[in-house]
Amino acid sequence: YKAYIGVFYHAKFCGYMWNLNRLAPEFRLEFLQKMSEEFKESEAKGEIDFSLFAPWHLEDLRAILKDYEAFYQQRYNKPLGAALRIKNQLAYKLGNALVKAKNPIKALKLPFTLAGIAREHKFKQRVYKASVEFAPQLKLPVLESYGDFEEALRVREQLSYKLGNAFLKNPLSFIFKAPLIYKKFKKNHYKRA
Repeated sequence: YKAYIGVFYHAKFCGYMWNLNRLAPEFRLEFLQKMSEEFKESEAKGEIDFSLFAPWHLEDLRAILKDYEAFYQQRYNKPLGAALRIKNQLAYKLGNALVKAKNPIKALKLPFTLAGIAREHKFKQRVYKASVEFAPQLKLPVLESYGDFEEALRVREQLSYKLGNAFLKNPLSFIFKAPLIYKKFKKNHYKRA
């Protein structure tokens, strides 16, 4: 029992969080209350092994244990879309194309693919700026104000974003930096897993 109870509560937490997002909004707060009570009781008994939790899961668990109502307000009464906004940044789009260029044909087409992505992104940025000038209420809020801001931070840690960001910063030395970025990413990825 003692050897596996920590694993049980880690799996239970992951299952609860998955189901929490599937619940109808009117049932989420009550669900969080029950979850908070159950995990507080387990924590008091020393049954939760916090070392098994990924940093973002641990952050969520601690917030739920501290004040499940505040967690609910922060998570569900804010707009979502921060992660999507990061994926729409040029760095992520370019990096994603770099990651997907695994076969020789895609690698040969890569310069044209990257140029097309940059051209399309630049056009969308001009449309956005013109729209905001015409209607200032269309200006997007800062990323920190989104309910899924933590998820957006995790997207920035993905290989696609890291490669694209390095490519944008210095495209000429990118060919030399890419293997180091990949190696560092793999090392950090396996360390977390």
